[in-house]
Amino acid sequence: MKELSFRLNSYTFVRNYSDGYYLENQVNHVRAFLSKDKFGWLGSIGINNTLSSKYEILVDSVEIEKTMLRLHEAWLIDIIGVPMALERRFSYAHKAEIEHRFGDYPLIGIKNESEVPCLINLQIELTDVCNERCIHCYLPNEKKNKGKALSVEQVIEILQQFRAMNGLKVVFSGGEILLHANLFDILEECKRLNLMILLQSNLLSLTEANLKKIKELDVFNVQVSLYSTDEQIHESITRRKGSFERTKRNIEMLVKNDIPAMISCPVMSQNVSTVRSLHKYAQSLGVDVYFDFMMMAECNGKNDNLSVRINLEQAEDMLQFRIDSQPKLIEAIAKSNTLAEALSKRYARRRTMCDILSASLCVDSDGTVYPCPGWNGMKMGNIASSSIKNIWLSEQANKLRAINMDEFATCKSCNLYNFCDMCAVYNFNENGDVFSVCSRFCEMAKILKECVIKKYFQLH
Repeated sequence: MKELSFRLNSYTFVRNYSDGYYLENQVNHVRAFLSKDKFGWLGSIGINNTLSSKYEILVDSVEIEKTMLRLHEAWLIDIIGVPMALERRFSYAHKAEIEHRFGDYPLIGIKNESEVPCLINLQIELTDVCNERCIHCYLPNEKKNKGKALSVEQVIEILQQFRAMNGLKVVFSGGEILLHANLFDILEECKRLNLMILLQSNLLSLTEANLKKIKELDVFNVQVSLYSTDEQIHESITRRKGSFERTKRNIEMLVKNDIPAMISCPVMSQNVSTVRSLHKYAQSLGVDVYFDFMMMAECNGKNDNLSVRINLEQAEDMLQFRIDSQPKLIEAIAKSNTLAEALSKRYARRRTMCDILSASLCVDSDGTVYPCPGWNGMKMGNIASSSIKNIWLSEQANKLRAINMDEFATCKSCNLYNFCDMCAVYNFNENGDVFSVCSRFCEMAKILKECVIKKYFQLH
């Protein structure tokens, strides 16, 4: 036997399931599932997320010792006395090295899939109030003008129910979350309940006190809306004078304070010309940037905002840019020995269709529960009359989970699966029917395939 002492890494979260322990590090996103038939002893030592706790065990097998060393290597635990090659905290100075080291790190252990998936992620739309009126937004302006908001008591009750279900990650969105009077009381409750926190904000109302609190709470990501490096273009989208300088300045303040951030940028006819410039700006900061080239229709059944959707020529340019700007995609194409091999790889961000209610749920500002943000037409219940657990396990939820590709007539004979980001909520909002596929998905998949073919012949 060998004695081993360890602590949980300061960014590791643990969940105790009936068949094992789930661990995830919020900096490198490495995950592990340790089955109770081999790691049941973790329960006897009372493993939890009290970071000051030191655990001492006697390892009685080579297999267990190897797994513990691998957990240390993956930053899930810190074995006392084993050297650390890099400080195990997030910093922009080490971000590239962390991403390189853990980019394709596999799950440690094997998770048995249950019949009903676990609710891991919860999005809470705290308020409809917003200090911008973005021309592309899927939330209609009349909803923002009414300005409904969840009370702090309602949100805390939701969070407690979520945590009781072994929930892990909470996304707070709006409207603009910084306009919710009790935002930081809510985030403190998240910390008490040991939940990962992600914030979606335009940062216009960020103060130095807010910034300090976000840092103290170890928020694992702040997703910020920035639409261009050109002030006039950005503000033509937000329709808020002064929004560009304040948002840009506050993104840079997040970086200065080593707070993980990501820029979110829906691409439309107004800003398509500055996508490359925004990508370069994000790279200069070390911040990730997500571009949405599709555009979702408004959640009230209207398609007015789609008037700013890019045309197909612009879409081709953007999809080619997407390939050129992602080394992993270039590598996948370059390493293909034949065109057929290159085309057999997956280039879509999602699967062929999102797994509805596989791990996530969304609560709106009036307490209505939806499968995901924006799917306001698919009401599943309300927190005023039902618990999160009952909604998650409801007959309606199970019917939505059972949706499969065979039910999409357009997709049955399609050979573009590897290139398609088809999404049920986009279909519903744009066409009023989950199974009526937006024609733009088909067009984008075809263009992406042509871009891959073009890149293959450039590289071979």
